[in-house]
Amino acid sequence: MSKDEFSRVSLLNAHNSVYKYDIISLCETSLSKDEVVPENILPGYQYHASNHNSGEKKGGVGIFYKDTLPIIILTDLSFDECIVAELRCGRKKIFFTVLYRNPMHIASSPVFLKFMDNFRDVYLKIASEKPYFVLFTGDFNAHSIQWWPNGDSNNEGTQLNILFSELGLTQLISEPTHFRDHCHPSCIDLIICDQPNLVIDSGVRSSLDQTCKHQITYCKLSIKSHRIPPYKRQVWHYDKAKRDLITRAITDFQWEFHLNNIPNPNSQVKFLNKTILNIITNFVPSSSLNTNINEPKWITRDIKNLLRKQKKCYKKYRLNGFKADDKVVVDRIRDECFQAIQISKENDLKSLGNKLIDKATGSKSYWCIINGLLNKCRIPRIPPLLVADKIITDCKEKVKLFNDYFLDQCKPINNDSSLPIFTRITHSNLETIVINLSLIHI
Repeated sequence: MSKDEFSRVSLLNAHNSVYKYDIISLCETSLSKDEVVPENILPGYQYHASNHNSGEKKGGVGIFYKDTLPIIILTDLSFDECIVAELRCGRKKIFFTVLYRNPMHIASSPVFLKFMDNFRDVYLKIASEKPYFVLFTGDFNAHSIQWWPNGDSNNEGTQLNILFSELGLTQLISEPTHFRDHCHPSCIDLIICDQPNLVIDSGVRSSLDQTCKHQITYCKLSIKSHRIPPYKRQVWHYDKAKRDLITRAITDFQWEFHLNNIPNPNSQVKFLNKTILNIITNFVPSSSLNTNINEPKWITRDIKNLLRKQKKCYKKYRLNGFKADDKVVVDRIRDECFQAIQISKENDLKSLGNKLIDKATGSKSYWCIINGLLNKCRIPRIPPLLVADKIITDCKEKVKLFNDYFLDQCKPINNDSSLPIFTRITHSNLETIVINLSLIHI
């Protein structure tokens, strides 16, 4: 994940601009104990990691989740290279778990048996909370023909499949997720849940990373969550304005006649504004843009079209039975997407650099660019608060709770200490103030 200063996050950001995920889980993040993921590296999302317990650059998992989600990371339920999160939608408890299993440990090893026990214990503890929905995902590094009939099976996959059946869980992915050169594809990245009837859609999407052999697994649930909708902006192209026509329209308009027929000054102001805006609208070209507050400017319409094209190619590749000829096309489209993203991001950075060195750039625009490059948030993000076993997501409630807390901290402490003796600095002092009716002006 940290390769080339977290450059892979740009690919993830571009992919997410089309699909708008609420939670994004990552496996094999390979972060050392000294590496920290920059804040707001994926705008609108917060990141939580569970790196390898040795502190070395290997293994590990992490999740990006929307900062508007009422989510809590349950560290008491997690184990090594595993993250358990609880999401509450009203009274419904939804548990999301991402984990990674090292393929070096075979079925008969103590580490694999411990992984099985940890998985079982986590599910039983979650089940005791009476959840509405439970989902596990991650890189299990195991094979089973029960997951993908055209694949193969090994002892690890067989034992995991038996464990899922004992716990009443269903594995949703039924196509290959891992492609290596000169090797048969395999289904090792899984999504397991307890209620498949709540799943609207699930499957595999093509990755944009040229070096990653894993594809992206996804799952869409029949559960509503709050989203910040995109908003429309009217952009005026003042450099293309027809100034002579604007001047003529304002000069030829009979202002005195119309304004004299309106006795109310407030109505006169409204009429003036409406007329001026109407003239400007007629002679200054404009366009309407849909703006997403969490979407970078370098994600253009051409990039989104390429991503949709990649989706169609991968779908054709899957329907044709993962033929080698179709894979060539999939890889070519993936490389085109990768190059387009790199070029677009580089051009955006050059544009920002030119604005920074331009003396005509205002201070507001200057600091807006600086804060964007430093990944500074527009507003401080306060995560959901757990108070009296209740998750607080409403901003007003959070403010009230913080206010009550600090008020309680400011109460005087009753003890044996005494205040110092008061000494006057000057001989002048104010003893009384006399106010009578004659001094009060209404």
